[in-house]
Amino acid sequence: MESLNNLMYGFGIALEPMNIAYVFAGVFAGTVIGMLPGLGPISALA
Repeated sequence: MESLNNLMYGFGIALEPMNIAYVFAGVFAGTVIGMLPGLGPISALA
């Protein structure tokens, strides 16, 4: 039962509004940077 409580606590932390805002900001930044010409995944790793 303790592990279920810890799991619910983790979901509670993950679903806080500030964490959701960070997720959306990261997705938006990744999408914008990914659309730039010449900056594909291959060149980003090089």
